[in-house]
Amino acid sequence: MNKLITLLLVTVLLSSCTSSKKMLMKGRYDAAMQKSARKIKKKPTKIKEIDVFYEAYTTANKQSRERVEFLRKEGNPANNNEIYNQLSMIKSRQELAKSLPAIGINFQFEDIDNELIESKNKAAEYSYARGEQLLQKGDRMNAREAYGEFIKVKGLISNYKDVDEKIKHAQWLGTSNALFMMRNNSGAILPPGFWEEMKKITIKELNTQWINYDNVQDTSKYYDYYIILNIKIIDVGPELVKENTFTESKQVQDGFEYVLDGKGNVKKDSLGNDIKKPKYKTITCTVLEVAQKKAAKVAGTLDYISNSDNQLIKSENVMSDTFFDNVVSKIVAGDAAALKPETAKRLGGQPMPFPPDPDMILRSATTVKDISKNIIWNNKAILK
Repeated sequence: MNKLITLLLVTVLLSSCTSSKKMLMKGRYDAAMQKSARKIKKKPTKIKEIDVFYEAYTTANKQSRERVEFLRKEGNPANNNEIYNQLSMIKSRQELAKSLPAIGINFQFEDIDNELIESKNKAAEYSYARGEQLLQKGDRMNAREAYGEFIKVKGLISNYKDVDEKIKHAQWLGTSNALFMMRNNSGAILPPGFWEEMKKITIKELNTQWINYDNVQDTSKYYDYYIILNIKIIDVGPELVKENTFTESKQVQDGFEYVLDGKGNVKKDSLGNDIKKPKYKTITCTVLEVAQKKAAKVAGTLDYISNSDNQLIKSENVMSDTFFDNVVSKIVAGDAAALKPETAKRLGGQPMPFPPDPDMILRSATTVKDISKNIIWNNKAILK
């Protein structure tokens, strides 16, 4: 998105820096007219801009008129939409020329209103008929093409026949529906609330124009795809309690002692003072650590099934491990000052009750839900 915005800004800046004359020379007649018109309205005496506008106006309209006549000679009803577009551009150019202040030029204006109305009606009629033909084929891809034709009709004549109903029908027929569901093939009983947690997945935000996701079945819809969370493993480990007793030691200063010479006399420094040195002692501390551990695993696959032929399109693994860890540490003997800083930080705490098995499994549901959503998001392209 940021790159696109930057590109658009660069395009606008380049256009603003390009002169109307250069636009004219490059065949960008309508852009040259728009730029010249702005300058003429500010300063009606700018002869160069008047010349550019006039040349761009006459050349562009001549080309549009020649294109219209060619398309009419072809006699193809599919050309009516382009004929209408070309005539609309002539009309817009004429309106722009009429909006200019008096610049001493008598522009040639055509009365093309009847042509416009006729070509618009024919274009709408053609697109409507083609849309109906495509709908009659009854398949999704043709319905999507029909939707585009009816949108053209709506853009030409907003209240043309029953075009709104046709658009809705084409949208409905062209949309692929996918139902997210779950199957428990683990042999274990899922706790109440597991599927309710899975259904909290915000799957609707994954919808595109032609792909609709549901996690609650709508009986009025035909589902082209099933996305099945197939739970194959539910395993909750035992409640483990492990005790570990260990001792840590440290040397600390314990006063001082005199330095003696070889005869057992106290040494003196150069000033005659007794020489002393620090005296150390070793302190110890014994700690009891009690570790509580419990683990649960929920694993399976996310399977994409095509409903038309019951074939597996894709399967990806889904797995969540949930852990309960609690460590209680306390001093059973000795001096706490002997402990390493990291050991001292772990002191304290109380034994906790182990979470029940259903709670451990439910905790896994949140992770499984997030993994499933990511897989669905990454595999949007496989649904047609």
